[in-house]
Amino acid sequence: NNLRMSYDQLCQKIGSAIFKIGSNVTSMQKLVVQLGTPAETPNVKKQLDTKRSEVQRSIESTNDMFRQAGDMCKEGSPQEQKSRKIQVERLKQQFSEAIQKFKKISTARSRQRASGSFQNEVPNNFAT
Repeated sequence: NNLRMSYDQLCQKIGSAIFKIGSNVTSMQKLVVQLGTPAETPNVKKQLDTKRSEVQRSIESTNDMFRQAGDMCKEGSPQEQKSRKIQVERLKQQFSEAIQKFKKISTARSRQRASGSFQNEVPNNFAT
């Protein structure tokens, strides 16, 4: 079934995007802990800004993919619709968790920019 294949591919793309967001947030966390220390360099700030932009673009594109998946959940048999809705809800939960981590690291970065200090803003276990 061609519809089923495109739905599965879309869910795979959503899952990959969520993983990419999480990976970028982990990279951001590693960069943020360098701020306000001797390890801070202009390159660290540039890398952090690049990662933030990548995450923001990924969030936007993932939201678009969720809209498409939502439309696809309305197609097929009642059993397929139910199964798809459950799958999309699981992906949405993972997406929400990734966004929350991104917001947390972005907030910590903003506070650091405002105060010029970053001591103890991000816990060592943040990326877990």
